[in-house]
Amino acid sequence: MKAGEKKTRQMGDRSFRCMVWMYKIADFVHLANPRKRLEKAGLKEGMVIVDYGCGPGRYAIPSAETVGARGRVFAVDVQPLAVQMVKQKAARKSLSNVEAILLDSYATPVEASIVDRVLLIDTLHLIDDCGELFREIRRLLRPDGAIFMDPGHMKAEKAKAIIEEIKYIKERYGIKELLFYDDTFTLSRERIIKLCDEMIKNEINIPWSCETRVNLVDRELLSKMKSAGCYIISYGVESGNQEILNIIKKDISIEQVKNAFKITRDLGIIIVSYFMLGCPGDTEQTMKQTIEFAKELDANFTQFSICTPFPGTEIANFIKQENIDWNKFTYVSNRSEMIPFVLSKHLTREQLKKWYNKAYKEFYLRPMYLLKTILRTRSTGDIKVNINGIKMFLNILK
Repeated sequence: MKAGEKKTRQMGDRSFRCMVWMYKIADFVHLANPRKRLEKAGLKEGMVIVDYGCGPGRYAIPSAETVGARGRVFAVDVQPLAVQMVKQKAARKSLSNVEAILLDSYATPVEASIVDRVLLIDTLHLIDDCGELFREIRRLLRPDGAIFMDPGHMKAEKAKAIIEEIKYIKERYGIKELLFYDDTFTLSRERIIKLCDEMIKNEINIPWSCETRVNLVDRELLSKMKSAGCYIISYGVESGNQEILNIIKKDISIEQVKNAFKITRDLGIIIVSYFMLGCPGDTEQTMKQTIEFAKELDANFTQFSICTPFPGTEIANFIKQENIDWNKFTYVSNRSEMIPFVLSKHLTREQLKKWYNKAYKEFYLRPMYLLKTILRTRSTGDIKVNINGIKMFLNILK
């Protein structure tokens, strides 16, 4: 282990063997389907995969079969029994494209920038230093690579602890609404189902809202969330142009957006949509497509922002200039003096300002939208929300 590298937490041999038997039972009675789970990872023939915390190879082996002889799978783990088991399974299936690697830190011997997918399945609950882990993952991934994460393992006790916290703040402070401030609330489907079951069982009866991705919801999950009190979901759509979505590695499709919005609307859940203007590759034409798509989706509320890189993020690699005064830039503002960051070579700062204002005007000044907003107004709370929205809208147009 090199200086500065942190040793990872290792599952004991007995615990590991118990886990293996639990997996065997689950697979035997069809409680879980690793191949079905992997479909969401978008694996293709010829890809290079790293399965972090590979365990007994439940995902490494089917991944190797999917990517084929032209692809490669690095199955890495800190548990010697896991590495041994993957080697044995690969040999039995004559898979020469699997390399099982024993680690004693987050660092791997895998070459930099060659990996198409990093699998983090049923692993995050064992990670003590996520920063160290994700720095290594960033080193491994190709520019167009992606991480497939599914943490799972939300224990019933954890769900119950959250319920107790909600009960406490409800009784102590009389709260009437909750916001789960998590950018990807439904990242683990299993976790949210457990939480919703506990909310229903304990009759929490508090309306709540959340944010997530369109490719991490389905009708069954959204229906469960609705029954547990969810009444608003915010989705990050970003662009109405598939090519732009691909450039920024959003890893969603236009059809997935439409499907998620339809299901959410059918269930009577209020939708908030987020869009970004001025993404890398954006032109006036693609921004027009984004505005038209926002109107087609017709969310209850929509926010447009300027694509603004945060220092250290991958999208910041599109910036060529140095010594940037980050304090000058903002991604969303209700002030007329906003200074948008320019990431696309096809746009100027003045064009971005123009399309930012145009987006809000075209979305919110539609006669049918205004009529539906008036008809949806039911309480003094709704009136306050609408008044605040009007004030923000007028400030944007200054």
